[in-house]
Amino acid sequence: MIITKLEGGHSNQLFQYAAARRLSNHLGVELFIDKWWFENVVNVDSPRFYELGGYNFPQRFINRSEFALVEDKPENLKAKLYKLTKGRAKPRIRHVRQRDNGFNKEVLALSDNVYLDGWWQSEKYFKDIRSILLKEIEPKTKPNVKNAKWLNQIQNSNSVSLHVRRGDYVENKLTNKFHGVVAPAYYQKALAYLAKKVGQKDFKLFVFSNDIRWCKENLKFDYPTIFIDGNNPGAEDMRLMKHCKHHVLANSSFSWWGAWLNQNPDKVVIAPKVWFQDKQANRETDIVPSDWIRI
Repeated sequence: MIITKLEGGHSNQLFQYAAARRLSNHLGVELFIDKWWFENVVNVDSPRFYELGGYNFPQRFINRSEFALVEDKPENLKAKLYKLTKGRAKPRIRHVRQRDNGFNKEVLALSDNVYLDGWWQSEKYFKDIRSILLKEIEPKTKPNVKNAKWLNQIQNSNSVSLHVRRGDYVENKLTNKFHGVVAPAYYQKALAYLAKKVGQKDFKLFVFSNDIRWCKENLKFDYPTIFIDGNNPGAEDMRLMKHCKHHVLANSSFSWWGAWLNQNPDKVVIAPKVWFQDKQANRETDIVPSDWIRI
């Protein structure tokens, strides 16, 4: 079996699921989800919750008491004693931790009985099962009246998804220092590039954000603009976002997935050059696919 440790927000959870899904599919074994982090994390500025329950894939959960982790490092006396007693009676699972923000191709060749512990923010971990993920990362329920109306407008216009990530990116000092916030000028520059790239200017903008009020008060564009308001972040916004024709991303895994799930063969995806404000993390990251535009 393959076990994936989920942590972080909605779309970080999607990365963790997708990497594990690819490995389980490759090996022909079952995939289990460990939600321990959400139930035990304390003293955090930005509480997170399991958010994948609305999607159309088998969700098999496993409790940490059901298996014993084997670390990829020399074992101390406590670990050895555990294996000799309690740990011996349980399935022994190799604990594989992510080394850095870059793509590690060795993960693709892992064997069975692995516990994946990391962010896995690169399509290279799961691009070869894209057809499977397109079916599975689909909301279980139909859109309500309001979302159905927005979806109809998106599908029948030259729609552009524009995502603004704020929240803890602004309010939390440590998060702000690591991630940073994309400036409004980036969006104007991206739209100008998009108009030139596709040779069209009849865009209809659909703005998604975890601070839609700020967007309404501070963002003005020379295109008809609809601010998607009232949805809880997650599957409903993702359904709308992925049906847009083109995408202007924030430095956010949420808009990343909205663009990646888009099946328009002519889509143009624009992402910020600086994904992480932290210079080392930004050098290491392999999150932006090579055919997306960096501005």
